[in-house]
Amino acid sequence: MADSVTQIRKAGPVGSKRNLAILGDGFAAGDQTIYNNWVQTNVLDGLLKQDYFYEDASAWNIFRVNLISNDSGVSQRVYNEMGTPADPSDDTITSDTTKDTALGMIFSGSWAHCWMEYGTNTETRITNALNKWVPDYNFVLIVLNEANGGGCGGGGRAHVTLATIRCARNTDSHRHGQLCGLQSRHQTRELG
Repeated sequence: MADSVTQIRKAGPVGSKRNLAILGDGFAAGDQTIYNNWVQTNVLDGLLKQDYFYEDASAWNIFRVNLISNDSGVSQRVYNEMGTPADPSDDTITSDTTKDTALGMIFSGSWAHCWMEYGTNTETRITNALNKWVPDYNFVLIVLNEANGGGCGGGGRAHVTLATIRCARNTDSHRHGQLCGLQSRHQTRELG
C-alpha cells in the first residue's frame, strides 16, 4: 500500500474554500481502516455536525492523507516532571521508545509538553507531505495512532490522538474548535 490522498468533502473550488488536510501518523498498512473510520466518525459525522462547524460546513474542503508508517503506533517519551507537572523547564527524559512512523511524532502524555511533540524530522516530514498531497491547505489536523487522550494546536495546525475528539464529543463545539485549533480567534498551545 502506498501513501495517498482522498478528498472526502468537496464544498467547492480549492481557492474559494477552507482546505483542511488530515494526516495520520503511526498508522501502518494494516491500520489504515482504523484511521479512515476515525476520520469519518469524528470529523465528517462528528465535528462537522456540531454547532459552529455544522453552520460553516459548506466552507470546508477536506482531504484525508493516508501516510503508511512502518510501525503501528507512535514513539513514546516518559518524563520525570520533578513534581512540577505544569513546568517543563525542570523535566528530564527517563525513557524513549522509538517507532518508525511517517511523521515521527512522539507522544508523552505530559501536559507541560503539550501531550506530544515533534521528533527531529517531524516538521520536514509534515511539510513534505502537505506540499505533495494538499499544497493548497489552510488548516492541518494530525491524528496520532495513540489510545491515550491528548491534543494540542494553534496557528491553523492541530494534533490529536485517536481518543481526543471521541473524549471531547460531549463538550460544546466551541471547545471542540479550540481543541482542534481550527478557530483562529483562540490561541492554544503550540508544539515546537
